[in-house]
Amino acid sequence: MWTPDQKYDVVVAGAGPSGLAAAIAAARSGARTLLVEQSARPGGVSVSGGCPAFMGCAMGGRQLISGIGEELVRRLGRRGAAMLKRSFRRDFADGPILEDIVSSEDEIALESNRMLAEAGVDLLAYCTIYGCARTDRRITRVDAFCAGENLQFSAPMFVDCTGDALLAHLSGLTLVSAGSDERMTKTVLIRVCNLQPFTVAEMKERFQQIRSSFPFPAQDALMLHPSGLHGDFLLNITLIDGDSFAPGDLTRMDRELREQIPIILDWLRKHIPEFRECSLVATAPRIGLRNGRQLVGRECIRCCDLDEGTPVDDPIAVGTRSYGGHGTTNFTQAWAKMNNGCRGIPYGALLSPECDNYVVGGRAISIEPRAITAIRLMAQCFATGQAAGTIAALAALQGAFPQYPDLKRALLAQHLLLQ
Repeated sequence: MWTPDQKYDVVVAGAGPSGLAAAIAAARSGARTLLVEQSARPGGVSVSGGCPAFMGCAMGGRQLISGIGEELVRRLGRRGAAMLKRSFRRDFADGPILEDIVSSEDEIALESNRMLAEAGVDLLAYCTIYGCARTDRRITRVDAFCAGENLQFSAPMFVDCTGDALLAHLSGLTLVSAGSDERMTKTVLIRVCNLQPFTVAEMKERFQQIRSSFPFPAQDALMLHPSGLHGDFLLNITLIDGDSFAPGDLTRMDRELREQIPIILDWLRKHIPEFRECSLVATAPRIGLRNGRQLVGRECIRCCDLDEGTPVDDPIAVGTRSYGGHGTTNFTQAWAKMNNGCRGIPYGALLSPECDNYVVGGRAISIEPRAITAIRLMAQCFATGQAAGTIAALAALQGAFPQYPDLKRALLAQHLLLQ
């Protein structure tokens, strides 16, 4: 449990998939670790964003989720608290994971809290970071607000798993953001029930046949899958464009997205028989942003690297080679590429050339904004977070970032897939 006089080796900001994995990996590597989270519970978008699912678990008949992310979903599976997204099977705990996984917000948060406690991580929830001090090449302090108190955190190493590189932004490190033609649409997810039986593939095909009358023409794809464990379905069909870093625009987008929901449900009930009796169960408590800021790191993942499948000499995790999707004017941008296969994520994409005690995990690692789909799904965020936490722990305990052969041995010992 956090106390004001506790000293830490590693402070991790953000308790989504990457931060959860980073904190557990750091603590298991011997570092005294604090995990700071603005929400009430760990889990990120799977708990507080209305999407209790783990995407990116497999590709082309190959399991991609590994390490701490795999450990979490298998623990959920052994308790019957998760199922395979397409086949609805729950007996996957000991076999290959060749589909994405769905669970429930409460189950994910419960198991995440258990894993943090078992690893010895101190979690401080309801805590909002608002400042970060950097002197020369080191972050010296993170400022936060919790329960009416101003708090300060210091440590030899900081891991930024906020999703939008908040620590880097507040400490003045160089970042890049998506241009207007590179942004992904923002979404409020919808959960519905009382649907008549159907297959997802048939429903998506039917939507394409009748979408000319859909009230929001920019949405040219119906995305839906089981949500939770009780027969509900998650609809990913609202969309809007805007600036994620403009406070007023966030409020505007949230309001307009929620106004879309009754219009969309009325259209579905009218045009698709299986939706005729559907009921709204819940809407996501916050907008899904998909992309934001990326660190300008020691090495950048580029679209051309993904197109060509350029080998990576120092992989710390595995991403895909496809990019694009969730565009603001139509689902698939003109520049999107559906490349087959996977590619390693380089060590340098997690490090800043401007700071010696900062590591980033999750969707804010160093990558061209157009390429972010290759690394932003949950399985990949777990993996880069686990690598970031391991790097930070080794650096805190040894006084310098680990050499790649030493890091590779540590990651392989944690059962993390590197290639």
